[in-house]
Amino acid sequence: MKKEWLLLATIALFTVSCSDDDEKNEPTVDPPMVEWSDFKVLDTKAELGFYMIDRNIGATEAYNGDSKKPNAASIGYFYQWGKNAPVLIDKITTEKDDKGKDIFIVTSSNYDKEWKATGEGFSDWTVKSPCPKGWRVPTMEEAKKITTAAWADYDSMTGQTEAEFEAAKALYKKLLIARTGYIRIQGADAAARTAGKVELYLKSAGYFWSAALNERTGEGEQSSVRGFKNAYTVSDNYDIMLGRKGGENEVNVAMPIRCVSTDKPAK
Repeated sequence: MKKEWLLLATIALFTVSCSDDDEKNEPTVDPPMVEWSDFKVLDTKAELGFYMIDRNIGATEAYNGDSKKPNAASIGYFYQWGKNAPVLIDKITTEKDDKGKDIFIVTSSNYDKEWKATGEGFSDWTVKSPCPKGWRVPTMEEAKKITTAAWADYDSMTGQTEAEFEAAKALYKKLLIARTGYIRIQGADAAARTAGKVELYLKSAGYFWSAALNERTGEGEQSSVRGFKNAYTVSDNYDIMLGRKGGENEVNVAMPIRCVSTDKPAK
């Protein structure tokens, strides 16, 4: 029997629900960078047509698969889109919002509130990225493929067969998408974000970047004015979009990177 999951939707952002225990896990600063020899290769060639590394760049461990007690060492580095230098996290402190809920404030010496994915510091990730030699940031098409193949339809909304459902669950478990959250600026509009604090947001959900842009820009207040329109990303086994105004951050958010390769590179 398929169980029901709660799907939270804000603008076009989707995450999975989490337990109270998950919310109590304190975020940590970035683990040290590890050598490529410490990574393992996930053989997802049959399911996806390409290989994946088993963890985010900078992570010292693969995700333990425990949503209630995710391992902090699986988080790795956060990147603003198109920047090869990771966001430096000096510390993360816990504050309370006006409803008494914990928010996690990031102190960083190089997080760029005005990042526009252009000019100095910008790198075309289809050409040069932070991935190890022989690996790259997934294309938008590859990110979509991951999302589609790993979507286990617990709510029976898509007519997925039982065999497809079980295959999607198995792939999602195999992918080890770490629960990282993403870094953003607080504030519902551009003026508020300019003055706002930097926070680690929705840290119980997993995210990673694609190398391409999504051309759906929206209109009026729903269009981004600060950068690269909408980036296609993945949150657990849900397909999400980031980058639109209206209660969510614009495109200078920072998220992890998972690297892929069409052919299995030699270490």
